[in-house]
Amino acid sequence: MVGEQLFQAFRCRFTGEEIDVPVQRGTTPNELFVFWSDIQDGFENAKSVRNGRALVPFNKDSDGNQ
Repeated sequence: MVGEQLFQAFRCRFTGEEIDVPVQRGTTPNELFVFWSDIQDGFENAKSVRNGRALVPFNKDSDGNQ
């Protein structure tokens, strides 16, 4: 649904604490993402995102910024 706020859950692997981070919408209908800074706001020492044992890669802009 357009305009409905979506969230992605993230869990700290050390403490088990879970937070919901707002999902952003891109320029195409299926482009959804979260900002790394929003994850760091919830977990100040965050260094990476994993799905199980798999490292989740970051998108980069044309200048190589994450």
